[in-house]
This record gives sequence, structure tokens and C-alpha cells, in this order.
Amino acid sequence: MKTIAALLRPVWTALDVQVALLLALLAAITAMVYTSTWGGTAHFYQESLGPSVMMACGHGYVNPDLDKLPELRAFLHPVMSSTESPVPAQFDGTTLPADPPVAPLLLYQRQHRYLMMAIALLWALFGIAWSSLAPLYGVLYGVTAIAWYGIMRLGTGRLAAALMTMLLTFSPLQLNNLLRLRDFSKAPFILLTMLLLGTMMKGGWNTRRVLAASAATGVLVGLGAGFRIDVVICIPAFLVVVWFFLDRRPWLHAGWKTLASALCIALHLLISLPITGPREPDMNAIHYLLGLSKLYDDRLGVGGASYQLIHRYLDLEPVALLQSTNLQPQNLASKNFELDTFALEQASTQLLLHHLRTFPADLVLRSWAAVLRTLDELHSSLDVPAPKGIDSTLGIHLFTVTSAAAHVLTRYTRYAAIGALILISLGNLRLALGTGFLLAYFAGYGAIQFASRHTFHLEFIGFWATGTALTLLFTRFAPLRHREVRAQWKSWMADRPVWQQPAPRRAACFIAIALAAVLIPLWSLRLYQHQTASNFFARELAAAVTTATPVSQEPGRDGHVLFVPAFTEEKAPLRGSTGDASEYLTARFDTSGGALTLMMQYDGAPPDAQLSWGITLPQLSGAPVELHFPAYYIGWAESAGSWTAFKGIEVPEAQRGAFLELRRWQNAPFVPATLLIAPGTEPPRYYQQLVR
Repeated sequence: MKTIAALLRPVWTALDVQVALLLALLAAITAMVYTSTWGGTAHFYQESLGPSVMMACGHGYVNPDLDKLPELRAFLHPVMSSTESPVPAQFDGTTLPADPPVAPLLLYQRQHRYLMMAIALLWALFGIAWSSLAPLYGVLYGVTAIAWYGIMRLGTGRLAAALMTMLLTFSPLQLNNLLRLRDFSKAPFILLTMLLLGTMMKGGWNTRRVLAASAATGVLVGLGAGFRIDVVICIPAFLVVVWFFLDRRPWLHAGWKTLASALCIALHLLISLPITGPREPDMNAIHYLLGLSKLYDDRLGVGGASYQLIHRYLDLEPVALLQSTNLQPQNLASKNFELDTFALEQASTQLLLHHLRTFPADLVLRSWAAVLRTLDELHSSLDVPAPKGIDSTLGIHLFTVTSAAAHVLTRYTRYAAIGALILISLGNLRLALGTGFLLAYFAGYGAIQFASRHTFHLEFIGFWATGTALTLLFTRFAPLRHREVRAQWKSWMADRPVWQQPAPRRAACFIAIALAAVLIPLWSLRLYQHQTASNFFARELAAAVTTATPVSQEPGRDGHVLFVPAFTEEKAPLRGSTGDASEYLTARFDTSGGALTLMMQYDGAPPDAQLSWGITLPQLSGAPVELHFPAYYIGWAESAGSWTAFKGIEVPEAQRGAFLELRRWQNAPFVPATLLIAPGTEPPRYYQQLVR
């Protein structure tokens, strides 16, 4: 036990600093070479970098009016390509007039002020060219490597930490996301904050160290928020660690903890003050609603429920959903929402709150699913071992070797993480609980939108889990190879039963707390959700007044037939105009002959307004399967000539007879979801579950 306790004490020697700097240099060179030679044009919202150009040219942090500056507009709007360099590749700042025309700063430009100022500094030093950004890539990647090494050193030896940091440096997942400069820029700030939190927990309570770490966290988060606003998620994690995981008795040092919390928050607010401004709509609730789409259900491995809120990852679908329900904030007269408006944000927030009140267990499940996906799947694929643009034989061989080594280390990370936490708990229950909290908090954040650009920086967790588990196993059991140690161990075990010894009791306590933290909220909220969701759907369906509507049949895609509602032609005037004439429909199908895969087909302009989606109905004998769903007919207010219109239900030609009836709701519903009911089988499932 003394060996484990010694291992878990913070260790940062002069040699560690030297190793970390060497790794940072390797990472920086890798980043600069890769981003300069990969052969394509990355997309990191270059069109918004006007203030960077203006600042580099001495005009201050202002937004140029690109409509009046065509040369600058051409530079900031390169053709996005994965195979060609940006054209034009540079811009001559001397061509700007002495008093350039400007426009108000966009919300994006205020939120990313520090990132744009960093770009402006490089352009002022090296010229306004995309190649001048190479040092910024190098600094960000180098600092990230320092954070990787530091985090690894919290649980492993120096050599193992260095090797795993090198594998991360050459990870295709990291390099591919490095090209997304805006999204990658959050990584060093979040990872350095995690390193600070881990070091604080490992060292336990020390007033001077805690206050220093509080100040550093406030500065990091405040500065990082100006690169990518996601960094602010570190503040709640910091507060939880300070108050609950720095000593065995959390009620001690309340005064110092209050001071540390206030110091961190104050510095964060002070440093992030330049990125704040007048309140503007930012579609935050829309982003969360999009995270509930079928795309992210599949990525998280959740499903099995009888309902689906969003089918497509398109901004227009949640807007269409809002316009088609009677959920209108403060009785808004207009039901035509535009993107990035307060009316849309207000309505989407109201819908989101309703969803969270009705389906809270789904959020908990999705959070734990995000943890599992981070552990199991957030690593490079052996099928694509090299990042974008690497086509040389030597390069492919190098990345094949590193990807294979990474695959071996991260193959069983779910079990490695559990094992590492249990092994930590043998020596320090507080540290095990704190580490488990950080893992669940940061990995669970992916529940909102589990996408590579949001979660790539967490790839290190798999390496940390494997390295820590193996290190602790070796440290704990390697001495048993000596006969005298085995004799002492047997004597020690004979003195009292295992369950009376401190280490096993700490581990058992950790396992009990962990299981309770996972299962009790999930099961209790599932009971609540089953009741609220079933009552909600039953109430809405019972109040529905429906009438049968005629349908016509048209040829669909190859081997399919399209059932078109008779009222579709009534909606034709919406094409190219502004308005909303959406419907809520109930379709019935006979699936006694087998499962039925159908498509809800849409027309739309532009193509992103085509909201087609598919579903597979289960085989059922004795009763028809019912599908309740919204059908959108909308002319979008924000773009003249933009519209979406439901065409009909497409089924395979061989199962034409499975379609029985289509009914049209006469009363305005509030059913913000598609609902599938299969009578005669098990009751509808009113909560999601893990499907992989």
C-alpha cells in the first residue's frame, strides 16, 4: 500500500520538464509540417477572419465589409478542397483603403476574439497568408503534447508516458482534427485544466497549491474561452474537485475553498470580458436538439424507444418541428422562425425544457453512453491508419505502425478504466472517486453531440486508463515474486479476514458508490420518465381528432411505390413563398408479412431542406402498426425561395399491400416527436436503452 501511495503523489522533476519540452517540440514540428504539406484546404470558418486581417493591417479589431472589398473577400473565401491548396493563398494588406468600410462584429467574431487576435499577430509578423498560420498550429499542438505527458505521468512512469504521448502525437484522429483550427484550439486549454485538476487531487489539500491552481485555472479558462467557448465546461469540474475531492472530509477548509472558487471565477470573468457583448441568439437549444437526432443516437449506440424527436442532422428540421407544433413562446403571432433570432431561441429553449422534463432518463443514459463510446471507440481505425493527405509509402508505413500500437493499447479501455479506478481506490478512495468523476464528466459531455470535432481531445483517456492500470498492477503485485514478500503477505492476510482490511474495504466502498451513482439516477428517472412520457403521449393521442385522407400512388425509387396524400397539392403555393401549413398524420400498416422499411419522402430547395427520413416497422400479426408523425410544408422566412414539402410515404413495391390507411389530424397537436405504436406486442418503450 505504501508503494501505491508513493506512486500517486505528484511528481514533476526537472527531467520531466525536459522530456515534456522535447515532446512538445516533436509535436510542434509534426503539426507545422503536416498542416503545411497535407495538400488540401481545411475549413475553420475562414470567412469570419476579417477582423484578423484588419488588426494585422493596423485598423483595429473591426469587421470589414467584404461586399465592398472583393479582393479580401476572395482571400477569406477559399474553395474548400481536400486535394488543393487555398486560392488565393495570400493577401496584400496595402491594397486596403486608408479607411476601410466596416460592418458590426458578428457573434462568432466576438466569441473567438483571442483566436483571431493570435492569427492577426502571425499575419502582422509573417504576412497575411494561410501558410503564416503554421506556428499557431505548432504552438497549440506542442502545448497539447505537454498536457498529454503530464496527464499520463499522473498514473504511469516517465517512459510509458512519453511513449503514449508520441502515439497520440501521430494519431490520425488528432491530426485530422488539427486541420479544424477553431475546433482543435480548445484542446490545450481543456487538457491543461484537467492536468491541474488531477495534480490537485493527487496532492490532496495544500492551501498554497490550491490557490495557485485556482488562479491558473481561471486564466486558462478565461483565455481558452476566447479560442473556443467549449472551454468553460472546465469551471463546474474545478468547483466540484475543490469542494469534494481534495480532502477526506469535504466540510473542512470551507473558507479557503470559497476563496479559491471566487478567485478562479473572477479571473475567468475578467479575462473573458473582451469576448462578451450584447446578448445575441446563438442557437444553443437548437444545437442540443440536433444532438437528439438519429445520427447521434447511432453514434452513441442508444435507441430502442418508440419515439424519435429529430431524424436528420439539419438545422431546418428542429425549426420545422417548432413551427408545426402549438408550442409557441408568449403566444407569438408569427410561426415563421428565422435562424439566429431570439424568437427561435426562445421557442427551441421551451421545447428543450419540455423534452428534459418528459425524458430526463434519456439524458442520463446518453451521458453514460458517451463515456462508453469515448473509452471504446474514440481512437484511430486500423482501416484508415493515416491522416488526410498522407499518401507516401514511408508515411503510410509510419502511421500503420503507430496506429497498430495504439490499437493494442486501447483495445480494452473500458475494462482498463474500471481496473485503474479500482486499483487507485485500494490506496486512496478519495482520489479514485475524484478521478471517476472527471472521467464521467468530461467524457459524458459528448452526450450533447457525439462528433469527432467535439470529442477528439479525449482520445488520451484510453491510453491513460491502460497505462495506469498496468502500472498499478505491476507496482502492487511485482514484489510478490520475492519469497519473503509472499510470506509477509500470507502472514498479513492470516491476521484478519480480507473484508476487514483497509484496502479491500476501500475498493468495495468505491465499487458500491460507483454503481449507485450510475444505476440509481438512471433507474429512478426511467420510472419517472415511463410515467410522464406514457401519460403525455396517451393524452395527446386521446385528444386527437383524425379523418381518413385519400392517397394516390406514384412510382417511387427503383422497386418502390410512393403513397401521396390528396392534400399535398393544396400546399404547392408554399413553394417559393413564406408560410407554414404543416400537418400531423397517422399511418397504419399491416406488417404480418414481415418487417417493413419505409421512407418519408420530401421535396425541398435547397437540397438541405429535403427532410426525408426512414424507419423500419416490426413484424406484427393480428393488429396494424401505427405511426404518428409530423409532415412539414414550409416556406422559409429567412431565405426567399427556400421551402420544404412532404411528398408521401415510400414502401417497397413487393410490400405495397402493407399500407392500409393515412389519417389527418384536425386539431393542432403538441406531439414534438414521431411515435411508433405496435399493438399486441410489448408495450411501447418510453425510454432509450443501449443497443450496442
